[in-house]
Amino acid sequence: MRPYKRLSPGDKIELWDMVQRYSSYGWSKQGICQKWGISIKTFYGFDEQNHRLSDRVERVQLQTITPEERQAVREYALAHTELRHREMAYRMIDEDVAYMSPSSVYRILRDYNLIPQHTLRKRDNKWDPHRSPSSADEVWQSDLTYICYRSRDYYLLLFLDVYSRFIVYWRLCLQMTGETVRDALWETGQHPILQTDNGSCYISQEFKSLLSRAEIEHHYIHPHCPNENAEIERVNRTVKEGLDPVEAESFEHLNQLIKERIEHYNYERYHSALGYVTPFTKYRGDPERIFERRKEKLAKAKTKRIKKNWGRLQRRTEKMQPKEKNDSEIRL
Repeated sequence: MRPYKRLSPGDKIELWDMVQRYSSYGWSKQGICQKWGISIKTFYGFDEQNHRLSDRVERVQLQTITPEERQAVREYALAHTELRHREMAYRMIDEDVAYMSPSSVYRILRDYNLIPQHTLRKRDNKWDPHRSPSSADEVWQSDLTYICYRSRDYYLLLFLDVYSRFIVYWRLCLQMTGETVRDALWETGQHPILQTDNGSCYISQEFKSLLSRAEIEHHYIHPHCPNENAEIERVNRTVKEGLDPVEAESFEHLNQLIKERIEHYNYERYHSALGYVTPFTKYRGDPERIFERRKEKLAKAKTKRIKKNWGRLQRRTEKMQPKEKNDSEIRL
């Protein structure tokens, strides 16, 4: 028995128009269906739904990403291989390259096989010791992380504003003492709520005396629970991932490399937890204005895309309309 093929909604519309045109020339419906590889029963099955199929195809086509936009996304992705699809979507909006949602960018990258392979990290959100800060400089976190340089351990001290994820202060220390942390906090000139782990420098009398004099509220996380200091721990990883101490020719050069890495994090790197803006924009800028501009650009791009696809659909419809018979065809 001859197998019959399935037709797409667009093919069904085209077949219906062909039947309407060629029936007047002596072609039978069954003959036309055989040419298309379907049975006459199948043809009558979708006959009643022709108008609904036409409307559905038009609605889908009006929202389709144009080939020019797909090519722009592909070129941008090849030029910025370090970006994920979400950050890439918002960067393209800000740079006026293309205007579409992260999910649309993901589908385009998937079609071009440009999705990078990565391993999802586990996140522990079981305990939140404080309410979420409502403004900058309300809650800070502080931590020290090791940096090995020429077979010696140095200590990178960071103070992080939890609200904006902005690194407000950093110092590369030779020793991990209470005096070091005390002097660093004194240099900031700020009096936020401070959250730290139970490191020896944070429980020292020198550091406690400064907190007492400055009337700074201090909270410790539970021992062996670094996830309670998740924001600063993640910043430690981000800073160290882009840092290679082997490149440093001296201690001063190592300081310069760390400075460049932190400036990139603060002023250039888009942060997913902040809605894909930089920490400095959240700390001292106006992120809500950026979000509104993104929405406006996406709305304008959507309107432009609909108009362009509508014109393309109209041209296709004109080609599918039956041609008028001339006198010579009628005599035949």
